[in-house]
Formats: sequence, C-alpha cells, structure tokens
Amino acid sequence: MACHLRSASAPSSPRSSKPQVEQQLQSLSATISSPSATIDTTCEGLRKLADIYSCIEEMMCTPSNQVSLWRTLQRVAVEAELGRSLVVLDICNAMQETLMELKMTVQELLLVLKRGEDATCQVKAYIRHLFTARIHILHLVEAN
Repeated sequence: MACHLRSASAPSSPRSSKPQVEQQLQSLSATISSPSATIDTTCEGLRKLADIYSCIEEMMCTPSNQVSLWRTLQRVAVEAELGRSLVVLDICNAMQETLMELKMTVQELLLVLKRGEDATCQVKAYIRHLFTARIHILHLVEAN
C-alpha cells in the first residue's frame, strides 16, 4: 500500500473520513441493490468502490494508524520470539535432565569398575540411556 506524505498540519485522526466511507458504502449498496441495474450503474458502482478504497487507504496512512500498525507488528514479532525462546528453554531443560541421568550412570559404572566387579549391566544401562536420550532430544527438536 502506497502512503502519500502529508503535511505536518494534516489531521492524524481518521475520524473525519470514517463517516465519508460509511456514506459511500450506503450509496454503493443502494446502487447495487437497484432493480434497474444497467452497465452504467455497474460502472458507477465500481467507481464508488474505488472511492471507498481510496478513503480507506487515506485512513490507513494517517500517522496514528501507521504507529498503531507498527506497534501491532512489533508485538506479534516479540510474542513469536518469546515462543521460540520457550522452546529453546524446554529443549535445554530436557538436555540437562538427560545429561544428569547419563552422568549418574557413568558414576555408577566407575564405582563398579573400581570395585573390580563385572560392569556389563552398567555399560548396557549407559548405552540404553544414550539411545533414549538421543531419541527424546530428537523428538523435542522435531516437535518444535
């Protein structure tokens, strides 16, 4: 949408154009609903529609509306970024929990090895934790 530059003294309020748009919409409605619609009335209706679009464009280009639209876009962008940040935090928390479980399994494995016992069960548990952790993290990343 191309906005035209306005002078500093131009009103920034769209209120002056709103009644004009409403009046043009009523006029267009009357033109369209006429039982004797001809090509000329159809052309007139299209001209009125073009006028309505021009008024709406002028209303949208007022400084107050531009600021409002910009704030809305900024708010949407910030909310989207916050959502992505929460996803990253969830993934980090899941990874931290998984790494703590793996650390505990490694510590158990080291204790068994120090005692000179058979560490087969602990190695299997460690490998099982690795695979489940990998799958869990991949699911979290893919889901988000």
